[in-house]
Amino acid sequence: MRAALMMAKGILEVGEIPDPRTLAGEALVEVDRAGICGSDLVTLADGRPKELPRVLGHEFAGTLREIEGNTGYPFKPGDRVVAEPISGCGICRSCRNGQYNVCDDRVILGVETDGVFAQYVRVPLENLLTIPGEMSFEEAALVQPVAVAVHAFRRTAFQGGSAAAVLGAGPIGALLAMLARASGGTTVVVTEPNPFRRELMENLGFPAIDPVEEDPVAAALSHLSEGDEGFDVVFDAAGSTDSVRQATEMTRVGGQVMMVATYHGNPDIGITRARKREMNYLTTRAHVFDDFRASLNLISSRQLDVRPLITNEIGLGEVPGAFETLTSGGPMMKVLCQP
Repeated sequence: MRAALMMAKGILEVGEIPDPRTLAGEALVEVDRAGICGSDLVTLADGRPKELPRVLGHEFAGTLREIEGNTGYPFKPGDRVVAEPISGCGICRSCRNGQYNVCDDRVILGVETDGVFAQYVRVPLENLLTIPGEMSFEEAALVQPVAVAVHAFRRTAFQGGSAAAVLGAGPIGALLAMLARASGGTTVVVTEPNPFRRELMENLGFPAIDPVEEDPVAAALSHLSEGDEGFDVVFDAAGSTDSVRQATEMTRVGGQVMMVATYHGNPDIGITRARKREMNYLTTRAHVFDDFRASLNLISSRQLDVRPLITNEIGLGEVPGAFETLTSGGPMMKVLCQP
């Protein structure tokens, strides 16, 4: 089969490899749509996989083709499915508490095992969920990034009537803004330096601030109602050295800063101001099964319409070029590959 292969750190090529062979308790899925995630760019740039070559990618939707072994799972060949891309060790305290997303020995599709930028992928049966009949493959391919946003959102105290700011309007930041509005947010503001993504968010009805051209703190606070002293929750999906400090300065007394991004280096937090205002910092990592289930329901019910975020659909041969465009900040939001 054809696949997009990480050959070495920073080198991505399309080539031919053998079809995957499933083991007991696994399913072979034909990939219909696979999404490029920001973490895929990090995986390639940082050289995370220990075994090379490695098929990258973990966001996908497809059709189940084979099941290995006699299992009790309610799946059959021909089912349209998505799969949670994380598996824990099942033994450690985190896994036994249902927090396999933070297991030290977790296995991630497209990092420790071959991923989804290929015609076929093998996944554990226990990680599968059936796609509802009314949902397209394109929408279903976004279940995993929605689950990331849902997991982060659920860890906050956000409720109807709250105000939120989102720093960074990549796919996860955009989804967090959409979740905040769908959950009754009265004011939801985003900051984003990329003009393409900023315009997309404006077209979706969000005030979008360019943090390069103006002070993002003052600009964001200007959108609040009279008497408000800051945002109830600020989501940092930017991950720059200044973004946590900016989030801190935007947050009201007793409010929350949710750190969603992957940080490179040590960000300036602004801890003195946070202590004086009794603010709370929260962290998040990936998702768990119930976030996946909730994401399927949100998309299938159209309470969260992810279709406007899909800006590019490409073939497998175009994946390396799309990685380069996304890394350089080109005019893309969510890119889907059809192997």
